[in-house]
Amino acid sequence: MSPLLKEKAMKLFDLIDINNSHKIEREETLRFWSSNFPTINSNELFNQVDKNNNGEIDLDEWIDYWTIVSNSGYSDKEICNELDNMIKGGCWVQFKVKKNKKLGRKIKLLKQKGKC
Repeated sequence: MSPLLKEKAMKLFDLIDINNSHKIEREETLRFWSSNFPTINSNELFNQVDKNNNGEIDLDEWIDYWTIVSNSGYSDKEICNELDNMIKGGCWVQFKVKKNKKLGRKIKLLKQKGKC
């Protein structure tokens, strides 16, 4: 994932994480999208990103998700454009991501080595 992509992903995370808990909770997403289909956007976000289904999205899940999107054939420009739109309150984009167990293991190894 490019530094610009990571920066934009973190900006969106911080905008949604209203209480600065370093976790995104459903109530926060409902408030973030309060005037733009809040339930649909929240459900789609959690369906795609909350991998352990605990009702909150931590930084690891968030970065893992955007890393997977980045490795699923989308250009940084495409992803950054969508992130910019979401930063402005636009709808959550349901990216089609490749389910790649090797990538998941690679991300885990990079984290263990402090490189991700």
